[in-house]
Amino acid sequence: MTQPEPQVCVTLGAGAAHDVHDLGSWTQHPQLKPPLAKDLFNIHANDDEYPTVISRYDGAALLAQPLACRIAQGEISLEEALRGFANHPNRLLKEAYKDVPPYLRDLIYQCSVSYTEFSSSYVQLIVRLIGEVPHQILFLNLNYDTYVEQAIRQFTSNAIRFEAFEDYVVPGRSMNLVKLHGSIDWFHPLPGPHGSWRDAVAAWSISNRSSPDLWEVHGKVSRSDRLRGVENRWMYPVLMAPLTEKTLKDASLPQSHLSWTHEFLETCEKFLIIGTNGFDDDLMELLDESVPPDSFPSIHVVGVDPAAGTLDNFTSNVTAFRSPTYLAPSIPPLSQNGFREFQSSEEFIAFAQHPGGR
Repeated sequence: MTQPEPQVCVTLGAGAAHDVHDLGSWTQHPQLKPPLAKDLFNIHANDDEYPTVISRYDGAALLAQPLACRIAQGEISLEEALRGFANHPNRLLKEAYKDVPPYLRDLIYQCSVSYTEFSSSYVQLIVRLIGEVPHQILFLNLNYDTYVEQAIRQFTSNAIRFEAFEDYVVPGRSMNLVKLHGSIDWFHPLPGPHGSWRDAVAAWSISNRSSPDLWEVHGKVSRSDRLRGVENRWMYPVLMAPLTEKTLKDASLPQSHLSWTHEFLETCEKFLIIGTNGFDDDLMELLDESVPPDSFPSIHVVGVDPAAGTLDNFTSNVTAFRSPTYLAPSIPPLSQNGFREFQSSEEFIAFAQHPGGR
């Protein structure tokens, strides 16, 4: 009797995208290496591209001044600072925050289309977990970029594409993708009519997002302020800026994706966690609600600073992770190449071959 393919949830954070390029590919624009969260408002991190993007958004440029300095000095995390501006009692600062999601969207878009031709690290991951040791994979992506989509298209010779929300989750398919915090190519319509994108944003409250039924996927939009969608209205990016105290009710994804994820995680036996320190409250809520507490899964953590206590963050918040059947050693971000070095590690080979089980 043929054994069913094991299920694996691959959770991807900013560290995974930061390390997406490997020796099998090439960089087109090295200065557009995907940034870590702490560098999103560090305009000097890239003297060419970052100023060009942020100059489109006066509010984001304004907030970059206190954000970059305070984060660099270790006074506050980006997530804490942005939460403060999103709920700020000063009207002008709260209005300025509206420019943060489109700024982040345009910046990550530039990285996604210009940094590298191949999502090499992700392709290698798929080769191992689909081509060599077949699994059913849920990519639970915390990032906004489209590197995973690119890798899946390349591996399947464009048989799997992401042109509508229905393309992300297809029951029974070997690879599915759920983007908990939104995506650079997802948009929702702003109330209208208004003459310009700026006028439409100014008249809109960021807390009043449109129904997911009206959201659209647009894969080749370079700037959100040039897009008109439903009923010829201006569109605003669907993504959640890095914030503290995120909950699942704030998640920037269609409800159908979230419901399917709950079902997948109920029977998932293996968890591969790459490039996130485990500070996302909504992720912890999702895992703790969905993974049965007595399931004893297999866990592998890779590409994070051990001092950040990543595994402790997960085990303290996800009941099922406190008693894993198999726990592979954590792979640190050696020379910022943890994801790359992980691909050929004995630990990953052992994790891929481990059957999982309950």
